[in-house]
Amino acid sequence: MAGGYKAGKSASAYSKRLKKAGSPPQSVINEKIERFEAPLHRISGYPYTQIEDAIRKIMAEHIGPLRTERGIKAGLKKLDRLELSLDQMQAEDLHELMRTHETRSLLQVGKMMGNAALFRTESRNKPYHHRLDFPKTDNEKWCGLVVLKKEKDKITCSFEPVGKR
Repeated sequence: MAGGYKAGKSASAYSKRLKKAGSPPQSVINEKIERFEAPLHRISGYPYTQIEDAIRKIMAEHIGPLRTERGIKAGLKKLDRLELSLDQMQAEDLHELMRTHETRSLLQVGKMMGNAALFRTESRNKPYHHRLDFPKTDNEKWCGLVVLKKEKDKITCSFEPVGKR
């Protein structure tokens, strides 16, 4: 609940700072539509299920409940390599098109989970975050929220202690 509350407050504050933008040029709109629909127009490529299965395997083996720095880093490297295949997914129909975009989101969530798990050098709320290389809970340093921020292709982590809002 606290994480969702923090995210909502941050999104609200961010949106208040934005200036209202005009409509984008039609060429930009067309480009976005083409990119969105591209999996439908590919003659060959990976089915979304193949990429999703690979994401699940990587997450289970490297970024699952029992984690180490070495394993998390290996998992993040594998997710980075797998990300190169996303633009080669193919969809046979609109349902599969939706699933290709869900697969993109799953990969991003996996990368965010891995980065947050790597950043937090303690174990907390076992079994959900259990670092084998940092088995103890450290309330002095880690009682709070790990805040993730994605800018372009880079995910950064910071820490916000409980009570700071």
